[in-house]
Amino acid sequence: MREIEFRQWSSGCFHYWGSGADSFTRPLSNCLDIPYEQYTGLLDKNGKECFAGDLRKYHGKLYVVVTDGWRFRFERNLVEFGENESITVDEDVVYESDLLGNIYENPIFLETSMKTRNYWR
Repeated sequence: MREIEFRQWSSGCFHYWGSGADSFTRPLSNCLDIPYEQYTGLLDKNGKECFAGDLRKYHGKLYVVVTDGWRFRFERNLVEFGENESITVDEDVVYESDLLGNIYENPIFLETSMKTRNYWR
């Protein structure tokens, strides 16, 4: 069974909580209006955890990790280039991907991902 872990972006850094988190056991009480993101339970080849909201490079393309509440996907929605692609996240896909950052550290992706992702509240 995978660890249930979440993170929230606040004051320029992530705060983690859940069964596998090292720092917090519950959401930040002063940040309940801030969306939080769930851990996929998967690690990449560098041992980095994969969360919803991550920006990942997979087979030379940039993807945002999104969830619909039941499953995770690598989403590539580049309307300006006429490109839309979705890949179901599994152990092999995450392992072969590289973590580039997240939508909060790269706000250009925040607006696009807000349209396609489901936040856990």
